[in-house]
Amino acid sequence: MQSNASPDRIFGVFGDRVSALEAASDVGIVITAILNEHDYPSNALFGATVTTAWLGVGDPPTHDESALDLIFRMRETDVSSAYYELIIRDENGFPFYGGWLASDAVSLEISDEIVNGYRVVLGRTASNDLIRHEFDMVVGYVPVSDATSPADAASWRWKSRLRQ
Repeated sequence: MQSNASPDRIFGVFGDRVSALEAASDVGIVITAILNEHDYPSNALFGATVTTAWLGVGDPPTHDESALDLIFRMRETDVSSAYYELIIRDENGFPFYGGWLASDAVSLEISDEIVNGYRVVLGRTASNDLIRHEFDMVVGYVPVSDATSPADAASWRWKSRLRQ
């Protein structure tokens, strides 16, 4: 029996408050790499939230939105946690993967302290604890403490995935 098929429902859309910068193709390419490299299903991006921030040294640009960095809060799925994923822009505005922030942070504070050319990001948990995130020149932002190196943090993230 022959039938017709006409896709008429939008599967994934940008919300009405997503800017052109956030929906740009170069950002989409980096997001695709994040989904692939960190084993996110595509539905982790649907319903994810995004904000812009200035993570670089000095004052934020006042008239150049393309220099701002992006922080995505991925949606938790049955196979992935709700990590924060960062897209950093270089001095020419080109986006690249900027690392990740701990999923148990419920709010973020951008510090004036600079480590390796980028601001320290503090994640506040529901119990009011702070998780310090520093930029590592090899892997981007990762949670750190006195006992946690960037390599240990990356290993922890990988192992937590295996436990799911």
